[in-house]
Amino acid sequence: GGGLTLFDGATRKTYNTANSAIPSNYLTALAVDKQNRVWVGTVGAGVARLEGDLWVKHSLPNNYINALALDVVGNPWVATNDGAFVYNGQVWAHLAASHGLASNRINAITVAPDGRIWFGTDSGASVYDGQRIRTYKDSDGLASNTVRAIVVDAQRRVWGGASRGVAVLDGTRWKTYTRADGLADDAVTTLALDARGNAWVGTAHGLSAFGDAKLTRVT
Repeated sequence: GGGLTLFDGATRKTYNTANSAIPSNYLTALAVDKQNRVWVGTVGAGVARLEGDLWVKHSLPNNYINALALDVVGNPWVATNDGAFVYNGQVWAHLAASHGLASNRINAITVAPDGRIWFGTDSGASVYDGQRIRTYKDSDGLASNTVRAIVVDAQRRVWGGASRGVAVLDGTRWKTYTRADGLADDAVTTLALDARGNAWVGTAHGLSAFGDAKLTRVT
């Protein structure tokens, strides 16, 4: 890994372990909070945030970070193979399978417009509303229980990218799309939403896009 590069539109600045206090050059997650602080997740070195030109390091019980997201008040949520961790500005709290999550192995995390936190795990998708956790599995309509990516669009539809397609929760029911429906591949690895409301689905064998109620393979 080469660390983190900041581009301001004119110049580039790179932070790595040789020229800064960034804890690792191998980064797995990145987010910018409301105070313009940059948060990074690393491979084996926990979480760090950049304030001005100084790095503040955070060590967790599991320092291998799979994903990172900021909630509606700007608190970072971190996904690991030992559950999720959230920082309130003073201490880190832990949310795990023992609290109701589908699994401790969390692959993806996202924050919905309504503030709920969604987790993609190796045993289904879980959602946390601040008090209760609800879990969805393939028996509920998920493409599979191995959820590798998860996003929520402006219409509050939940998109879950899994090992056997992508599933969309519109209200209370999941609908799954696979290669048979035109998806580039069933092995979904990543998801993204654009400003027009399109959902982009990255797979092991190409890219697909949902827009205008149609599924299109991008070649």
